[in-house]
Amino acid sequence: MLYLAHYGLHEPPFSIAPNPRFLHPSARHREAMAHLHYGMQSDGGIVLLTGEVGTGKTTLCRALLDRLPAGINLAFIFNPRLTVDELLATLCEELAIASPPESSVKQQVDRLNAFLLAAHAEGRHTVAIIDEAQNLSVEVLEQLRLLTNLETAERKLLQIVLIGQPELHELLARRELRQFSQRIVARFHLTPLDASEVGEYIDHRLQVAGAIDTLFSPAAKKRVAALSRGIPRLINLICDRALLGGYAAGRRQIDAAMVETAAAEALGSKRSQLSAPIGWSIAAALTLSALFLFRQLPPSPISPPAAVETIPVPAAALAMPATGISIDPERLAMVELLRQSGLTFGAGEGEPCAYAARASLYCLTQPDDGNRLPRVGGAALLVLHNQRGEELFAVRPQPEAEQWLVVANGGIEPRPAKLLRNWHIARYRVLWQQPPAYTDSIRPGAEGEAVDWLGDRLNEAGISGTSNRTFTPRMQERLRQFQQQVGLPADGVAGRTTLEKLVSGIGERRS
Repeated sequence: MLYLAHYGLHEPPFSIAPNPRFLHPSARHREAMAHLHYGMQSDGGIVLLTGEVGTGKTTLCRALLDRLPAGINLAFIFNPRLTVDELLATLCEELAIASPPESSVKQQVDRLNAFLLAAHAEGRHTVAIIDEAQNLSVEVLEQLRLLTNLETAERKLLQIVLIGQPELHELLARRELRQFSQRIVARFHLTPLDASEVGEYIDHRLQVAGAIDTLFSPAAKKRVAALSRGIPRLINLICDRALLGGYAAGRRQIDAAMVETAAAEALGSKRSQLSAPIGWSIAAALTLSALFLFRQLPPSPISPPAAVETIPVPAAALAMPATGISIDPERLAMVELLRQSGLTFGAGEGEPCAYAARASLYCLTQPDDGNRLPRVGGAALLVLHNQRGEELFAVRPQPEAEQWLVVANGGIEPRPAKLLRNWHIARYRVLWQQPPAYTDSIRPGAEGEAVDWLGDRLNEAGISGTSNRTFTPRMQERLRQFQQQVGLPADGVAGRTTLEKLVSGIGERRS
């Protein structure tokens, strides 16, 4: 981002992506985490975590997944708008249970029961976590209740953790779900932060991002608390915009007035009409930065196509009126990809991929014939086409990002990802780093960080499991399953080709 070097930061401190490294350990978040840990290790029943939009439920869940105890089989469902058949099929898929598409509900439940009994015999516990659970239907909730009936004489075989918005309480209060509600053994409602916690939250995220100085004055923190009402997502939006305003004005510390202006611009308010000078200074900073980055780029004459439906100005129409300079849109997108990966690329640095290689990050470009999204956990550059053959370049900061960064109007502009659903993904590029201590392959019996890295990538690929830093037969089985899925020889050895496929794996088809 533009302001990182100005404040001495190594990554954006107030991204709205649910990065568990930035989880602020407030008293209520620690208590919520304790409830979730209890749910992971208790003897059955249902655990409920609710909270208003933006209070940090998903970030908390991501942090939980990073701290899974040993002996846990995990099924994580993030899209709960499912039928009963789809729910059971998803559970089987998450737990790597073979289940033919034509299987009946009974057959899928029988397979689940057999898996749960085998896991119990091995001393393993199985947990299903369902995010956005307020979207579950009554029929699916009833099926979940029936799954909690799978048990031995000593304990339940499946633990269910539901995470959702307050509407989930209203749903579970319905008379037909009273049996489900009686199975809930722990409840926790995550509330917004209070005023003192907001200041601690701001300082914590800045410290994680590398800040040494106090960037927000005490008065600024109080104003953020008042304007955000203690909701972490709103805190992030306000603080990010305030840092951009400080950068534009050449200020090293944010004061209350700058927070007021930032909130008006980030959240929308009539107050923004009273703060035009600062708003214009931000726009000027963006324009000047774009000029600095691309003054030395070679011209690339492009004739502007017809206007597109979802982006007001197509990416191909990139002549900057003030200078007459034409910008290579792919290079601009690549610069943004480097920035999202923590690298500052300026004019005169040469070829972007060669620059990335000097930082041990390697460009990996893949075609995307299935119009699927890259599943790799970091940022990705997407080359999009529409039905008229027009081309658009975008950077997706994170897999779950609701806003993508699109090359348009001579610069980078945020656009809601859902507005780009009519565009086809022609190819994509990611930056990947070889696992730690990697030589030529990761083989059965290997130990250490490289094995942990491999386990994390397999989890991202949807082949869930846990790792104890040792390449076990179970991990080899997971690796073979992945190799079969992507058409590689299923030898259970993670060579370079397998690793590249893992890093450039593709996720769910876009709706």
